[in-house]
Amino acid sequence: MKRVAKCGRGLLSEDVTNACLILIWKYIDVVSSEGNLHVAEHWCSFVLEEAMFQLSSENKTIFIRYIACASDKSNVCAAYELFDNMADEYRKCPSALYLIYKAALNNRDFSQGHFYLDSLCQVGATGRTYLLPCAAEALRSGQTLLAAGCLQHVIDNLNDGFLEAKYIASLFIAAGCLFSAQLGKTGKVKEDDELLAQVIRVFEAAHRNEQNTVFSTVELEWISRRSYNIAVQARSCDYRLVVQLLDLSMHFTDLQRKTMTCEKQSGLWQHYLHCDSIKIFSIITEARKEVEPFLKQQHYENAQKIAQHCRTYIRSRPQIENTREQHSEWLKEYRRILSIDLECAIFFNQWDNVPSIIGESKSIMDDELCSIFLDCVLRCAASVTYIIKAVEKIIFVLRTTASPYLEAAAARAVLPRYIHTFFQLSLDAQEYYLAESAIDQALDLACDLCGTVLRYPSDEIQWMATVAFNRAVDLYILSESDDCRRWAEKAIKLADLGEKDCAMLGDLLRERLQKLS
Repeated sequence: MKRVAKCGRGLLSEDVTNACLILIWKYIDVVSSEGNLHVAEHWCSFVLEEAMFQLSSENKTIFIRYIACASDKSNVCAAYELFDNMADEYRKCPSALYLIYKAALNNRDFSQGHFYLDSLCQVGATGRTYLLPCAAEALRSGQTLLAAGCLQHVIDNLNDGFLEAKYIASLFIAAGCLFSAQLGKTGKVKEDDELLAQVIRVFEAAHRNEQNTVFSTVELEWISRRSYNIAVQARSCDYRLVVQLLDLSMHFTDLQRKTMTCEKQSGLWQHYLHCDSIKIFSIITEARKEVEPFLKQQHYENAQKIAQHCRTYIRSRPQIENTREQHSEWLKEYRRILSIDLECAIFFNQWDNVPSIIGESKSIMDDELCSIFLDCVLRCAASVTYIIKAVEKIIFVLRTTASPYLEAAAARAVLPRYIHTFFQLSLDAQEYYLAESAIDQALDLACDLCGTVLRYPSDEIQWMATVAFNRAVDLYILSESDDCRRWAEKAIKLADLGEKDCAMLGDLLRERLQKLS
C-alpha cells in the first residue's frame, strides 16, 4: 500500500485509476474471502483517502464496499462515520442503506436500524427489493417486530411486482406468525393493541389481494384458523380489533368454502359458530359495562344481530356426525347465544320475541340455562305483566321439555321454586287468574311426585296453600263465594298432597272453610 502511494503524487488519469481499482478490488475480494476483513477495510480506506485516484461513479461502489467490510465486523462506528460523510445521492443508495442497516443490527443499535429501514422504504421500488433480506437480518438479531415491519412494508407494496406470485401467500402467513408471536409478551395493553392492529392489516391485505394471489385450500384454512386463534389469544385487547379479526377469519372461511365440494363444506359451520360466539360475548361484555345510552344501545343492537344470525344458521345447520366433545362445545355455544339474545330482546322491550327464544331452548335445556333465563327476566325493570308471562313460558318449557340434558327428576326438583316465583309475581300484579294457574301447576306436579322419593317440598306446599287460602278469605269478604270456595278447595287439596305436617295444615284449612260457609 505504501509502495502504491509512492508511485506518484500527481492525479492519475481516469483510465489508469480504473485499471488500479480493478487490481485493488480483486485483492480485496481475495482477502475478504479469507476472512481478513481488517486488511480489506484498510484497502478501501486507502482508495477513498488517496488523492491520486479520480473517483467519480466508482465512488459509490467504494463507499458501499467499505461499509460492507465495516458492517461485517465490530467496527460499526467507522461505518456510521463513512455513511454520514457520503454525498447525499449515495446515502440514498438502497444497497448502502441495507448495509448500514445490517451494521446497526450487528451493533444491536435497533433504533438506528429502524431509522435506516425507514430510509430504505422511502427510496422507492428499488429499495423495497432489499426488504426481505432486511427481515432475515432482523430475525437473525432476534428482532421479531422489526422483521414483521419489513414484511408489512412488502405487503403494503405488492403492486410493485418484485415478489413472485407463488411466494405471496407464504409472505402473508409468515407476517401473521411474526406479529402474533409477540402478543402478550409486552405486558402492555397498548402495545398488544398495536400488534393486533398490525396482524389485522396483514390479513386485510391478504384478503384484498385474494384475486391476485393463488391461495391453496390448505393455506386458506390455515389463515382462517390462525386468525381465529389469534383473536382468542388477544381477547384482552380492544374488543373492536378482536371482532374485526374474527370477521376476517370468517371471510377466509368463505373463500375456503368456495374451493371445496358441498360434501366437505359441512364441517365449516362450527368455525362460523365459534367466531360469532366470541364476537357476541365480546360485544355483550362491552354493552353491560357501557353507561352512555347511545353506545349501550349500539352494542346491544350488534349483539342481537349476531345472535339472530347464529340462531338462523344453527337451525339450518347440516346434520353431521361430531365427536362427543365437539357436540358438547356446540351445545355450550348455542345456550350462550340464546341467553344473550334473550337479554337483548328484554333490553329493547321486545317481549313478543321472548317466548320464541325460551321455546327454542326446549331441546337443549339444562338447569344452568334455565337459571340464567329466570335471572335475566327477574332482573329487568319491565312491567310485571311481561315478567310473569316470561316466567310462565320458562315453567312450560321445564314441564314439557324432552331435553336429554335435563333429567326429569332434576326438572321436577327445580319446578317448585319457579312456580313459587310465578305465583308471587302474579299476586303482586293482581293477575289472579295467573296466580290460580300457578296453583293448578303446583297441584299437577305434587300429584306426579306423590308416592315418589322426590316429593314436592313441604315448606313450598305449606306456604302456597296458606297464601291461597288467605286469597280465598279475601274473596269471601268481597262476597265472591264461588271464587272463595274454589281457591280454598285448591289450597286444601294442595296441603293434602304434602307429607304429615302438610296434612295437619289441610285439616286446619278445612275447619276454617267450614266457618266461612
